[in-house]
Amino acid sequence: MRLDHDNGPKKVSIDPRIIDLSREVAHEMSLQGAKAALLMGSRVRGDFYPESDVDLTFIGGDRECEMQCRGEFLVSVYWRSFESMRRLLTQPSEVGGLVPALRNDFIIDDPEGLASRLKEEAYSWTWDSINEQCDAWVAEQIAGYTEDLQRMIGHLRLGKVLFAAVLRNVISVRMGAVLAVHLRIFYDTENRLWDLVSEEMGDHWRNVQGAALGIGNENFEETCQATLELYSLAVKKVIHLMNKRQYEVVLHTCK
Repeated sequence: MRLDHDNGPKKVSIDPRIIDLSREVAHEMSLQGAKAALLMGSRVRGDFYPESDVDLTFIGGDRECEMQCRGEFLVSVYWRSFESMRRLLTQPSEVGGLVPALRNDFIIDDPEGLASRLKEEAYSWTWDSINEQCDAWVAEQIAGYTEDLQRMIGHLRLGKVLFAAVLRNVISVRMGAVLAVHLRIFYDTENRLWDLVSEEMGDHWRNVQGAALGIGNENFEETCQATLELYSLAVKKVIHLMNKRQYEVVLHTCK
């Protein structure tokens, strides 16, 4: 199975103001130990809107993301060590977005060639390199959400609709993210992840997912019922990947 939605580098003209801003921030971060600076996200892809932030990733250490106001722009500053970036290329939950992001990034500063090495690795990367890890991760994720399903049902019975609504949303969102790995989808941006999954899963999945998220005229009970059906559809798609323990857990919950 191979469903690549990454079509290689995009020929996008980046706003010179974004380039200048990125270089300014990169210079400041180099004084804090950054060894490379990469401009990523919608400003590189070209699908930004006026409120879009400027996504800058710095290679040099693992730190928390921070947001900065720079004139008229909001800037997201991410830090990763070179080693941790490479490790992410082995993690099923990360590669669908990371590989196309690295392939399409715009290198702002790279004196040691680290960003170029990551880009080269992203171009040579294939799903085949982690097929077994992906299948195991998908099966365990689906089995793991049985707890949230049972909690949702239990809180509904107790009349605690607020927490049930939170769980409904978590499950409905996560099923798409898990199936993106199963379907081996590249998405670069989460803005399109759920649409891409729906394209592969078909109209019935799209309709049930929409009902679970309450984007139609469904009442609360109907959205929760749709969440159960969405989970059931995900189970049917990946049940062949499950081991005996996972199968028994899922079967118990579905009953």
